[in-house]
Amino acid sequence: MINRSISLILMMVAIGLMLLPGAIPTFWEYTGKPDHVMHVSYFDDTLRISREHFFHSDETTRSTNINFFPILTALLTIFILLRLIVESVLISMKKRTEDAPGKSIIICLILCIVMSLLSYFIYDTISFIVIIVFILHITALTLQVMQKLASRKTRAELRKELSHKKPELY
Repeated sequence: MINRSISLILMMVAIGLMLLPGAIPTFWEYTGKPDHVMHVSYFDDTLRISREHFFHSDETTRSTNINFFPILTALLTIFILLRLIVESVLISMKKRTEDAPGKSIIICLILCIVMSLLSYFIYDTISFIVIIVFILHITALTLQVMQKLASRKTRAELRKELSHKKPELY
């Protein structure tokens, strides 16, 4: 439960950092060479793409490199946060007895890490906030995997204990 709470806090901090303006450097091409750098937040890409790329009348000011990875990372992080909240509520209400994290949380954290790396390697979008969000995702993934392994160990111990127990006859 402690790992889930820490992961929940880490995802809240990550979303808070993603909301900050200037998180991701975006390169715009005016004359065929990148001569303008615009710093946007993780959530600004959808607005920028719809406003500047698809509906702009001047062909020379369109961006040739649309980076969808930050917005996908942000949406997955919100999904992870919601999943962690739902799992915490279900466990506190005793609707779910198992304390292991769901597979979807671990898969989404891995996808967030991969998309951050792809964004860096393909579009060269590196900044201090991107690095911190990347580290927060890796830390949350580590905590969730440790919690999964710990719950497996306790389940195995319970099975072993139950198998050695002799049935009582009345």
